[in-house]
Amino acid sequence: MTIILPRLYLFFCISAFTCVCYSQTSKVQFFDIEKSIDEGKNYSRSEVSGLSASVLSNFLTNYPYYINEKRDSRNRLRSYRFLYLVGLEQSSLSSRVVTHLVSHGLWDENPGNRESVCSFLESFSPQAFTSATSNQVSSVVLEQKMPSKQISFLAARLNIESLIPYFENLLNQKDLSMSTKWYLNVTLGRYGDDDAVLWCLNQIERTGMNDMVILALIPDLVFTRNKNAIDFLLESILSDEQNCSSPNLDSDAKITCAYRLMELVAPAISDFPFQVDAAGQLDTNDYEKALVVVREWISEKKDDYSIVPL
Repeated sequence: MTIILPRLYLFFCISAFTCVCYSQTSKVQFFDIEKSIDEGKNYSRSEVSGLSASVLSNFLTNYPYYINEKRDSRNRLRSYRFLYLVGLEQSSLSSRVVTHLVSHGLWDENPGNRESVCSFLESFSPQAFTSATSNQVSSVVLEQKMPSKQISFLAARLNIESLIPYFENLLNQKDLSMSTKWYLNVTLGRYGDDDAVLWCLNQIERTGMNDMVILALIPDLVFTRNKNAIDFLLESILSDEQNCSSPNLDSDAKITCAYRLMELVAPAISDFPFQVDAAGQLDTNDYEKALVVVREWISEKKDDYSIVPL
């Protein structure tokens, strides 16, 4: 016993010392990140990927103590962006990241910050949202007299069905702007309302396909993941009408809008002939040949294709 006890005592001392050192190291690393954010540092994704999982997990643990409304709104935004990058790099932490972004970012007093957080949340699958975070999203929607387009789309993407009557009532209000009517109908379309999608399609058909429609409206239409909407876009790809600008900045010639439409619908269809890269461009070196291939595919598959959930 005279030999074992000192060894046990030494073991416990070393273990305790190791735990204290680890705790202090993690705390220092957390405050290092906090300090750099407060000093204006915008972390890149590569910088975040260089941090260990334990450091990132520790940051999430300490985050509620860091973020508060007294801090500069720009620092809060940088911290939300850091969280967002953590979630992208460490999928095992994505649910915790989403919880912080929703519970802090969506309630930020700065409207611009709230919209940025909505954009960050678009990168996470609905599975990263717990029932508690979905309930918070619902509360944010109901808190606003007229919820923004971004938060409305987020609620629809999460399929928070309890909000459908609320959005329907909003749409029945008088004196709504066309832009508000548009995104409320897109929101309901995402929930599966075919009449809302039909309203959107009528607006586009009335205007005609052109650069502005492609830029401002078609991405929303794709967001609905509604088959009527996707069918409409596939039919539009078959059109030879030349109403869109050429990517060649030195040319004033108009070209078919089908090239841009291919890029926009590709991520929404599981067996589409081409995918897009990180920049949203079609994965091909020859768009003219790609258009021929896609049109042949549409002729064969227009009644038999699968839509990719968003």
